[in-house]
Amino acid sequence: MFLNRFTRLRGLGRYACLGSGVLKELGRGSKFHNLQKGRSDYLIRVLEDPAIGCQPARVVSHLARDYIAATLEQQAVLCPDFVPKLVLLDSFSDLTDQLFRHKSEGWEFCCNYHDLQHSESFNSEFECLGLLDLAQLEVQYSRLLQTIETQWPGIPVIYLHFPDVLEVRGKFLERARLIREAVARCALKYINIYSFVVSDQIVQRAEVLEPGLEDFPYHYNHATYVEFAKLILAQPVLRKLF
Repeated sequence: MFLNRFTRLRGLGRYACLGSGVLKELGRGSKFHNLQKGRSDYLIRVLEDPAIGCQPARVVSHLARDYIAATLEQQAVLCPDFVPKLVLLDSFSDLTDQLFRHKSEGWEFCCNYHDLQHSESFNSEFECLGLLDLAQLEVQYSRLLQTIETQWPGIPVIYLHFPDVLEVRGKFLERARLIREAVARCALKYINIYSFVVSDQIVQRAEVLEPGLEDFPYHYNHATYVEFAKLILAQPVLRKLF
């Protein structure tokens, strides 16, 4: 809709359905090494100590949702085999994914609590460390941005905030607000990060509701993804990448 369709942008991503939807609006000529459930604190710890990274083959038998297997594989290979020109993050993993740790061996992985079968076998082997600590948000984002800047100096970082206007749970409304505020503060210190929020007036539920996800508050109407794409392309530094 917006881009030269022959553009081949190579990027590093940490995004779920919001990032995917926005990239679709921006064009099809991109290749992203995506870490969908690479929660910010997990990424930092594993980059510092690869030995604690996810071991997907040890987790798949405990999954309640088979499609999550691919996101576990992503957590085992953090760095792309190319030099990215852009980092694209959305807030979903930091908002909703929980951290799990192998009790005796110490390696970790991230996913939603309900992505797993919390059987006696699973609970005997793994412990749940919960959601990303809100008190550490700004520290974690600063460390992640500094790591990115050290690895790829000057690379633009896009952060897309999942709209929360359809959310009714106070816990996640509070998390979304604090994430927005922490990223905004980081943007004052790191000039290469671009933080995007769309107006609540634009956001509605998806035109086609997936069975079983009729009440899911994080799938949106087409206009929401279009608006994010417009905001991105309004930034000259970002537009020239496309």
